[in-house]
Amino acid sequence: MANMGSISADILLDPRPTDSITELHFSPQTNHILASSWDHKLHIYDITFKRNTTLFASSHIMDLDLSAPVLSCDWSKDGTHVLGSTTGGKAFLTDLNAPGPGPTTVAQHAAPIKSARFVSVPGAVADIIATGSWDGSVKFWDCRQPEPLASVACDGKVFCMDSKGQLLVAGTSENAVHVMDLANPMAWKDTVGGLMHYQIRAVTCLSGGVGYAVAGTDGRCAFRWLDQEKQSKNFGFKCHRIDLPMTNSTTSMSARGGGAKNVDVYPVNAVSVHPRFSTFSTAGGDGCFAYWDADAKVRTKVFPRVGAQATKKEGNGLAGRIGGRAGGVGGNGGGQAAAGGEMAITATGFNKDGSLFAYAAGYDWSKGFGGSKADREDRVMVHVVGQDCNPRPKAASMQRN
Repeated sequence: MANMGSISADILLDPRPTDSITELHFSPQTNHILASSWDHKLHIYDITFKRNTTLFASSHIMDLDLSAPVLSCDWSKDGTHVLGSTTGGKAFLTDLNAPGPGPTTVAQHAAPIKSARFVSVPGAVADIIATGSWDGSVKFWDCRQPEPLASVACDGKVFCMDSKGQLLVAGTSENAVHVMDLANPMAWKDTVGGLMHYQIRAVTCLSGGVGYAVAGTDGRCAFRWLDQEKQSKNFGFKCHRIDLPMTNSTTSMSARGGGAKNVDVYPVNAVSVHPRFSTFSTAGGDGCFAYWDADAKVRTKVFPRVGAQATKKEGNGLAGRIGGRAGGVGGNGGGQAAAGGEMAITATGFNKDGSLFAYAAGYDWSKGFGGSKADREDRVMVHVVGQDCNPRPKAASMQRN
């Protein structure tokens, strides 16, 4: 199983958050990790790691209590401040180098703030924060002022948002993807619909703000480039799906080939882009993460379900291609069964040079309150990437979404 990776050497960050982790990000300057959680806190850890050595350890730096479940988090560009947004409709900023009063309110909406990011607005003389809320708006804030610099209406609640370079992208409850050039933060440059068949789960901007990726609850991802001359590079694919044994009562048909099959489909909760290569990760409700090459359009590595061992052998290679019949992770005989089903991967992120990959395991609330287990152990894990995310030779063919 050359395409199957191992998570046996991954380290657990202690103390663990006591509820589901919503986002996690490495500092743009160091190997510090910031994680936001439903336990009302921002958690900050430090990772000690040196390439080509066995030195790999972690330590807990601090927790910041924001008095409400924390839905999003981010680092300032210089790594000195952290941002968190909550279900209480507020965003809080903390200066890690100051002994001051702790988190201070820097943004407010009429509904929970689902996403918060430090953004690069041309000409701005101070850090600018963008917040996307369930009140159907994205607002921009100067930390020195109590009122927003601008507010832009969205088609529905903001379910996810990201920004890199001068690009900001927001996904909404109406399955709209809003695209903004931050040179003009007063209006959306474009609105795209139909990228996902069902609810949008995550958006991620590509390095340099040259494009973006969208993921959905129906085990799909789509990549889009902004440059009109690169539209031929756009693609979509299925992933985080598991083929199930057929019974006499199951009559579903495969997407290709006409054969009968039954498929478990899981939400894609996170997409993270490698900072150096054309590679990226996906992670989902099946409790698995995988690495992919966007240029060669192949899956480079898939990893065992968190808390479980692989139970199936790798397929004939088709499942390892983007858009294979059942679509990649756990598809068409590849990957592993998600026994138990309650352990998902809810957030992921690479460090600044792509040598480390962090992932959060827990419950993604895809089955509502009834799917939550009182004895689950939410956790943040760190994985050494090695060569697994290096670009691969381009595949001869692919099957698209």
